[in-house]
Amino acid sequence: MSVSGRPAEKRSFTEPIPEVYLAAGLLERAVEQHIASNYKFAEDLFGSADLMVLWDWANSHWDRRWRSVVKPHVDGLPTANSLDGREKARMPSKITRAEVLQRDGYHCRFCGIPVIPEEVRKKAHSLYPSVVRWGRKSEEQHAAFQALWLQFDHLVPHSRGGTNEVRNIVVACAPCNYGRGNFLLNEVGISDPFLRPPVKSMWQGLAQFVKSR
Repeated sequence: MSVSGRPAEKRSFTEPIPEVYLAAGLLERAVEQHIASNYKFAEDLFGSADLMVLWDWANSHWDRRWRSVVKPHVDGLPTANSLDGREKARMPSKITRAEVLQRDGYHCRFCGIPVIPEEVRKKAHSLYPSVVRWGRKSEEQHAAFQALWLQFDHLVPHSRGGTNEVRNIVVACAPCNYGRGNFLLNEVGISDPFLRPPVKSMWQGLAQFVKSR
């Protein structure tokens, strides 16, 4: 805890667990096998990436039953704005999302893990529904696709008057996005992600899978 009584700043609520990168590697291999028309091998790899320990880690950020993230009560800070005081559009435009992706790449700007666009998961679910499960409830969702789900996160939340401008949007994973909810960064002790450069790697969010047959 800092001298001011607020949490000491860190880059994310929790550090990524090793299974995050294991699952990303399995999904990457699954996509490679699918593109090579080795569909049974691809199916096995997609299924292997559905790791329960990864599901537990992701859900610890938002599920009250086993949440490991403790959000402080903060007095004297702005509450949610009225609907009239914020932008009507909840999410940034396609052009803005493309600019943010160009700047940030396919890694969470907070914890740094690789992330995967929703369209990749949708295609995997449509082609391999028996192993890439995806239901409305969290426990019905494939662990890797849930934890690595690419989000466009508002640094100042939309409900707090945040805009859809590029400077207020970052690429994030689902745990970092949903874990913070409507809190400002300083309210939960998370440092400004622009204080450090984005992760640079060859990871492109498995975009090649969407383009494949």
